Amino acid sequence: LGAIAAYAASFLLTPVYRSEILLMNSPVERQSGNLLSSLGSYGGLAALAGFGGLGDDNTQEAIAVLRSRLLIDQFVTDKHLLPVLFYKKWDAAKNEWKATDAEKIPTLWDAYELFDKSIRKVELDRRTGLITLSIDWKSKQDAAAWATELVKRANALLRQKAIDRSAKNLTYLNEQLQKSSEVEVRQAIFRLIEAELKRDMIARVNEDYAFKVVDPAYIPKKKISPKRALFAIFGLLLGASAALALLHRRRMTSAA
Repeated sequence: LGAIAAYAASFLLTPVYRSEILLMNSPVERQSGNLLSSLGSYGGLAALAGFGGLGDDNTQEAIAVLRSRLLIDQFVTDKHLLPVLFYKKWDAAKNEWKATDAEKIPTLWDAYELFDKSIRKVELDRRTGLITLSIDWKSKQDAAAWATELVKRANALLRQKAIDRSAKNLTYLNEQLQKSSEVEVRQAIFRLIEAELKRDMIARVNEDYAFKVVDPAYIPKKKISPKRALFAIFGLLLGASAALALLHRRRMTSAA
């Protein structure tokens, strides 16, 4: 009876599907080493211009953006997902929230917390360098679409950040070029400007600026929960425990 009851109860739960997208980091080529050495005693110029960290792997920065509140806030706002995420609190017929108290109406903060804890997961395989983004949701079509859209938006954010940084760096370098009259320093600055222009060009033309899709998101066929077999096993164990407790009690009563 316990197994049957638990198995039947599993049909009352909302099914959840998981869609995954496999990514690899595709950083822009960076050439800070030779540029810094060419500046000699003026190496601080490159650091001030933003070249100090160009040789670093930007995987962690890219993953941080994929997990960021900014990305989720923009995504939820643009797609009008608050009523979708908190569908139990939304009155579709009246097109309004069921709650009248403003404090009980879901916000972007609530949406991010829900995404971060229950919907979106980002994992890095340090051995291969591959990144897996997974989305768990009740709609398998939405799960696949959201995974694809989040990667697209993360790439766009990182591209724009790189373009803005290049514009700032080029302004600074041109200012330094006007101030300096030494031939060696001017040559070094020209090389920095050339490298910065290259970074800017790559960022503008490359849509997969930070993430390259290795295996695209798919519409899953099977749900990941509830797992009805586990429910049945749990119900069986619970029923058996109850039966043993009842049997023990009857024996104690008979012995008395």
